[in-house]
Amino acid sequence: MPQLKVKQEVSTRWNSTLQMLERLLQLRWQRYRTHQKHCCQSEWKVIADCVPLLKQMEDMTTALSGEVYPTLSMVIPML
Repeated sequence: MPQLKVKQEVSTRWNSTLQMLERLLQLRWQRYRTHQKHCCQSEWKVIADCVPLLKQMEDMTTALSGEVYPTLSMVIPML
C-alpha cells in the first residue's frame, strides 16, 4: 500500500481544501500512532463536520465545470 502524505491546499483550486481535509482525516490515526498530535478532539470534529459541506460544493463545481454541455441552467436547481 502506498504511503499517503498530507495534501496541501492550493488557493487557486476551490476543491483543494476538501481534498486536504479528507486526507487529514484519512491520516488521523496514523499520525496518532506516531505521536504527531497537532489537532485536539474538537478540531477533528470541526474538520469532520466541514467535509460533507465542502463535498456538496465540490459536486456542484464539478457539475458546473462541463465543457461539452451548457451548465448555466443547472445553477438555480443546485442551490
